[in-house]
Amino acid sequence: MSQPSKPIDPFSLWRDWLGEFEKRSNTSLNEAMSSEQFAQMFGQSTGLAMGVQKVVGETMTRHLTALNLPTRADIAALGERLNAVETLLNKIVDRLDRSDAVAAAPDARAPRPPKTRKPPAQGAP
Repeated sequence: MSQPSKPIDPFSLWRDWLGEFEKRSNTSLNEAMSSEQFAQMFGQSTGLAMGVQKVVGETMTRHLTALNLPTRADIAALGERLNAVETLLNKIVDRLDRSDAVAAAPDARAPRPPKTRKPPAQGAP
């Protein structure tokens, strides 16, 4: 009697292939990145990207200013000012809460004057 064959697992095949692909890719890319040419090319492309970003930012700022619209810096400054106002409001609310609590509590620091007045005598006209 022949033994039943195992069913083929496509996910296992895919996992094995993917693992091998990653190993080979990592080896190839590590070799490429360790070269001096890669470092120079990467440095040049980074410098170019930063230059383009600076030019685009300056151009957008000029266009937004011409259209009388806020720039990113304007929005950031507005956010900082709003945070400062919120902080001050929170301090004011805390002080008001404390003053309300003091006003509601009996004042133990200022004793009331003693009662010295006596009731009138019973037989007095």
